[in-house]
Amino acid sequence: MSEHGTLSIGRIARIMPMLIIILIVINISAVSLIGWSYFRINTDDKDSSEYFRKFNSYALIVAQSGASPSEEIIMQYEELSDFYHSLSRSLTDGTVLLSPEYTTDAAREVYSTQLRSHAILIRENLSNIVDSGYLRIGIMLGISLIASLGMFIMVLKVKTAMVEYNSELLDDLSYLEKILTYEAAPQFTVKMSRIDEVRQLNEAVYRISNDVGYNRKLIDTSVHGNLDQTMSDLYASIKSQMPCDRIALAFVDIEGGCTAETAVTQYNNPRLTPGFREPLSNTSLTSLMQNGKPRIINDLEEYSSNRKVSYATQLIMEEGLKASITVPMMFDGKCLGFFFVSSLEKNVFNNIMMNYISRVINLMKQKFYIEYLLQEVISETSNAFVGLMEEKDNETSDHIIRMSQYSYITARSYHMNVKPLKPRFMREILWYAPLHDIGKVGTPDAILLKEGPLTADEMKVMRRHVDSGISVIRKMNEKMQKIVSTPLMQTAVDIIAGHHEKFDGSGYPRGISGEDIPLAGRIVAMADVFDALTSKRPYKEAFSIETALSIIEGDMKNSFDPEVVSAFKLALPEVRRVYSALKEV
Repeated sequence: MSEHGTLSIGRIARIMPMLIIILIVINISAVSLIGWSYFRINTDDKDSSEYFRKFNSYALIVAQSGASPSEEIIMQYEELSDFYHSLSRSLTDGTVLLSPEYTTDAAREVYSTQLRSHAILIRENLSNIVDSGYLRIGIMLGISLIASLGMFIMVLKVKTAMVEYNSELLDDLSYLEKILTYEAAPQFTVKMSRIDEVRQLNEAVYRISNDVGYNRKLIDTSVHGNLDQTMSDLYASIKSQMPCDRIALAFVDIEGGCTAETAVTQYNNPRLTPGFREPLSNTSLTSLMQNGKPRIINDLEEYSSNRKVSYATQLIMEEGLKASITVPMMFDGKCLGFFFVSSLEKNVFNNIMMNYISRVINLMKQKFYIEYLLQEVISETSNAFVGLMEEKDNETSDHIIRMSQYSYITARSYHMNVKPLKPRFMREILWYAPLHDIGKVGTPDAILLKEGPLTADEMKVMRRHVDSGISVIRKMNEKMQKIVSTPLMQTAVDIIAGHHEKFDGSGYPRGISGEDIPLAGRIVAMADVFDALTSKRPYKEAFSIETALSIIEGDMKNSFDPEVVSAFKLALPEVRRVYSALKEV
């Protein structure tokens, strides 16, 4: 008689109750830890949100206070300190809420800087808590899944063993009968173990657990209000899974064009930059829009040798890219844009990688579109502010457009010739340069529209427009930060605060100098003055471009950052094109 069935049933009968109890305990423990982790994340997030609400109010009052703390600041500090001590130790680990002991404006500025550092540490601690919490949840989900699958396997194993035992028992009885009747000779066989099948099941469970954790991490990423940040986070994840040197987004517009929105690369020679637009009819993307399926091109050089390719494809080939995956972002059967993954090497992508990217985009496409719409809302809000300024001030819309274009051109030239800048920063220069004088909405018309020179007192009132503009944008920024995770309009604040400062420190309102003036302010300051010099005013005729440059490098040379002036000069061909297209007749 075979020993296989007997030994399997006996072994299972001995270990089955113990294993079931162990698996039940593991499941209960895993579910309990998942619940605790989720509760901890929510509790700390709620506490930190309430803390930052009080903290932001306190920091704003400190920033607007005098050289020594007022009673209101002391009271708010004590209230904030009490709340700080009630936070969990994980949130306050490594942080100290310093008391307002400053006695000078400079000390207050240092204290404000320390407050910002404190807020950053609190946010980092919260991020670590959230990351570790979701990591525990992912691990426990995997353990729970493995335990449940283990119990299921054990039930199947018992059932299979019983069926095999009955079958083998009948075979053995028949075989024994044949031996007793001398119809067969005694023979003994041993069947193979099924350990390989169990190992494969364990590997499958591990993969499923990893996928669940990764999907949850993608879904739970914050809305930054900043596609550059979202794409940077995603680039790191994709890079860890497959060859990748560039990822990019492009959106389809209602006019049948496709506009490059955001790209993240590991090199610094981009040719296809945000804002590039090409009609879809000039590309091969229309077929992807129609069928909604992703595409791999593993050899762009060979691909382009057999057909006419789009200008966008030519540009990425100039960047040195050799292979790409393109995934259409489909919503209810409609294509709203495309996601691109590219490599500097040929023949590195396969269907597994393409399917992986498709799965990622299915998880992320809605978040991409929300971020994109949020950027558009901010841009249109800036345009609305500019329209308000046109009605209030004598400055024309052409002046605002020209100086914005000059600022953007200068920023790009600075990026290429002086120091690399983030694409987001350059676009924000274009968006927010028109807001440089937004504070003038609060300046009395009698002063703002006065044709003659201003008195000393009137000049003081006029100069207040800088602080007024900063206040408007900061309040707007604070409101937005309750929705998104990053400050959206800091560049606008830098432009407003710095466009009347001078490189030698003789400007206003703070009289700061050199690189203490934010780069955005230094760029817009020069662009604004250049346009003023080359434009006609009631009190002067327009200077030529050459004369304006001579003044900037001569009488006004101490007012501007030499590197910004150099970048501007290197971009003069583009400056001349804008000047010719928009100059005043």
